[in-house]
Amino acid sequence: MKKLLLALFISAAVFSSCKKDTGTNVNITGTDLAAINGQLRGTWVFPIETSKIVDSTGATLVPSQSLPAPALQFYSSSGVNIMPDSRTTLKGTFTLSTDKGFIYLDIVYPDGSTVEYQVLQVTTQTLKLNLTQPYVYLNGSTPVPALEVINTVLKKQNSADVTGSLARVSVTSDSIYDVKVYLSHATLPAPADSLMLVNSQTGVTGAYNYSFAAKPGDHLTININGSPLKTFFYAYYNGMPLTGLANYTYGGINTTTGWDIP
Repeated sequence: MKKLLLALFISAAVFSSCKKDTGTNVNITGTDLAAINGQLRGTWVFPIETSKIVDSTGATLVPSQSLPAPALQFYSSSGVNIMPDSRTTLKGTFTLSTDKGFIYLDIVYPDGSTVEYQVLQVTTQTLKLNLTQPYVYLNGSTPVPALEVINTVLKKQNSADVTGSLARVSVTSDSIYDVKVYLSHATLPAPADSLMLVNSQTGVTGAYNYSFAAKPGDHLTININGSPLKTFFYAYYNGMPLTGLANYTYGGINTTTGWDIP
C-alpha cells in the first residue's frame, strides 16, 4: 500500500460558516467535514509540487526539487478522478476525517493503494497540500534518518481552462535565468513542422509564466539557461499537466521527448 501523508490547514475565511481553524484545540464536526467536502468539489489544475529533504531539526539536507503531480477532480461526495497527465484518468474514491483539529483526506487509487493527505489551505481558487514522510538520507555511506517534505499547490479550474486550448509554461528559480519556448506543429507539412520560437526572455528573476494557443499534435520545447538545481519548470494544456523527458546539465535544462499537446 502506498501511503502518503499531507497536512491540511483550513482557513477560517474559507469556512466562515463553520468558524473552524485547524489545530490541536479545535473540534472539527461532521458538519464541518461536509462543508469541506463541498469546497473540494470540482477540478483542480495547474499542479505545482516541490520536494526537499530535512533532518530532525528541520535543517535542509537536499534543497527543493520539482516533482510531477496530478490534477484532481472531486465529482461527488466520495468520487475523485486522478489525472497525472492530460491523457490519463484514474478513477478513485476519497474520504475526509479529522484528528486533533487537522483534516485528513484519504484517496484510494484503482489498484487499492491509499494516499493520506493533510491540506494546508482550501479557498475558492487555491488548494495547498503538504506531505511529510520518513526518508533515509545517505551521508557518505552512513544512513541518516530524515524527512521528505513535499508541498503541492493546485488552482480551481475555470471555463477558460476547459475551452481556451491554451498551453502554459511556468518556471521559477532562485537564480537569474534565460528561457525560450518553442512550438512545432507535427500535423502540418514542412516548414510549418519546424521549431518556432513563440516566446523568450533573458535575465529573468523569480517566476516566468507564458500562455499561448496550441493544437493537438503540437510539440513543446523548453530551453532554460540557468542553474538546474535552483530552477523548476512545469508545462500544461488546458490546466492539465504535460509530461516528458528533459536533459539537466551544468548550464541549464532542455526538454526532449514527450511534452506533446494531446
